[in-house]
Amino acid sequence: MKRIGIREFLLAMLVAVLVVIVARAWQRRSAADTKGLADVPELIGGSLGYEAFQKSDQVLAYRISHPEDVRSITQDFPVIAGRVAVPAEVRDEFRTSVLPRRFLGVTGCAPEYAVRIDFVKGEHTLRFLICLHCNSIVALLDGQECTARPDKLRLDFNEEQMIEVAKKLFPNDQRIQELKS
Repeated sequence: MKRIGIREFLLAMLVAVLVVIVARAWQRRSAADTKGLADVPELIGGSLGYEAFQKSDQVLAYRISHPEDVRSITQDFPVIAGRVAVPAEVRDEFRTSVLPRRFLGVTGCAPEYAVRIDFVKGEHTLRFLICLHCNSIVALLDGQECTARPDKLRLDFNEEQMIEVAKKLFPNDQRIQELKS
């Protein structure tokens, strides 16, 4: 039987400890991700917003411009193009790209909302305003903002996925097509 030296023993122990640390960190991250998904209904207007998001009668997209004199996020933004019916696969892609995240500070971007997506369920509309530059997304349920929270949890999205969604929805929009995903 071959004997190992102290160096080999310590190296093996270090590797074992690192494996345990990584496994525990992964476990905590997975638990946090699951908890975060539980916050989605609250960030989109509770049960009414969540039902519109998951079981919408129709989903419509609009290319909007961001006026310089924005007084309120709830004001109507001018529509450049749209009332595009969002295909089912694009709608599903959008749903999976929206995630809750802890917002820890300033993004360095004053959001310029360029895309609006409306999830309509009966007489309720869940509207998303999306900035494709800083990943800012705001949800409004029936015209009232519902994403502001004191604990700084906010909606966010997978930037590459969202740019691909925007490109599919507005294939003739040069500014959107030029975005890098």
